[in-house]
Amino acid sequence: TPPAPGQKGFQTLQSGRHAWRIFSLPIRDAGVTVQVGERTSIRSVFVNRILVELAIPLLLLIPASLALIWLALTDGLQALRSLVAAIGKRGSRDLSPLEIERWPHDLQPLARSVNDLLQRLERSYEHERQFIDSAAHQLRTPLAALSLQAQLIAREDDPRERAVQVGQLREGVARATELTEQLLTLARLEPQVGPDLVADPRAEVAAALAEIAVVAADRGVALAVEGQAPMVAGDQVFGALGAFSS
Repeated sequence: TPPAPGQKGFQTLQSGRHAWRIFSLPIRDAGVTVQVGERTSIRSVFVNRILVELAIPLLLLIPASLALIWLALTDGLQALRSLVAAIGKRGSRDLSPLEIERWPHDLQPLARSVNDLLQRLERSYEHERQFIDSAAHQLRTPLAALSLQAQLIAREDDPRERAVQVGQLREGVARATELTEQLLTLARLEPQVGPDLVADPRAEVAAALAEIAVVAADRGVALAVEGQAPMVAGDQVFGALGAFSS
């Protein structure tokens, strides 16, 4: 097939009933052009054969890949379900740490986080136990003294001595009440601060003044709450403390 002047590379030509795919390479020094051609019908047969040979492995590979993915997900989710079950079976006071090496590598960071949470809960429970022990120890002596004073008052016949003992009893009750308030404040030294916890400083101040209103009235002291205060984040006790400080 005579090439076009300067024609180089691939081209498709129609010769009779057949189409040909021809590659032309002109050689200027020799003054000739080399052409290599193939009928497009034969090329189509080769292309279709290659497609079939590639399609069969792909059709087999897709189900095998899906099966492997399903097995991998099932195994991973099974380990996660086992971890959830191990945590769910624990009692409210079972704070022993999880065995990190027991779980797959991908779940070990989650197990470590759970252990950190368990350690914080253990420290919180320990703080609670210490508070209960301290409260029981600190209140035992004042209550025993109050009980003894009440018995002495019941046996006393002298009105003046009875009045003195009643005054002492009131002082003991005041000391026990103050000690109880101190212990309750100590128990609340770790406030929970979060977006859902808010306190009204004005309401907290009013509640605190209401608790000492009787004492203030006996001493001729007038108490009042003036002005407004914005809501603050935190629990109620520390909201009141913040209001007092301001």
